[in-house]
Amino acid sequence: MNMHINQNRNSYVRKFFALVSEGKKFPDTSILLITHLVPGREETFIQSLSEISPISVIIPKPNSWDAQEIQRVSSRYTIFWWNRQQSHKIDVISPELLKVLLSSKQKLIILDIGGYCAPFLNKLSELLRGKLIGVVEDTENGLQRYLKLPNVPCPIIHVARSPLKEPEDHLVGHSCYGNLI
Repeated sequence: MNMHINQNRNSYVRKFFALVSEGKKFPDTSILLITHLVPGREETFIQSLSEISPISVIIPKPNSWDAQEIQRVSSRYTIFWWNRQQSHKIDVISPELLKVLLSSKQKLIILDIGGYCAPFLNKLSELLRGKLIGVVEDTENGLQRYLKLPNVPCPIIHVARSPLKEPEDHLVGHSCYGNLI
C-alpha cells in the first residue's frame, strides 16, 4: 500500500514539474546541484531539472542521503562528495570536479542548499572565466554565508525566506527523520 501511495505522489510531483517547466529548455546551461538525496528525489526533482538543463554534477548533502537513492542517482549522473568542513577550503574544488566544469562549453548555474559554494565562489568564478551565471540558494543559513562575501561575482538568488518553501522544509525533515527510524 505504501508503495502505491509513493507512486501516486511521485506521479503528481512529476506532473507539477512538467507544468512548471513546460517549454523551458536551456541546453547551453548546465547545473551544479547540491541537494538532499532522499527517496524519490531522483525520479521527481532531479529528473525534472535535467529536462530543463543538463546536470553536470550532483553533490549530496552530507547528512541527508539514502543509499538506494545514491545508487539510482550515480547510475545517471556524476556525483562528487564533500562535507561542510571541506567546503571552507578552496582545495575542495577537486581537480576532477574542476575538470568536469571546465570541459563543458556550457554556462553554469549552481543550485545550492546550505551555502556550500560560498567560501570559494569567487575563485570558482575566476577559474570558470565568465561561465558562471549565478547561484540559487535554498536555505537561510546558506543565504547568510553568501551575504558575508565582500565581493559577489554573480547574482545570488534565494528562496530562503519564501513562504512557498515551508512545505519543502517539512517534507525534507520528514524524509530525513523517517530514514533514521
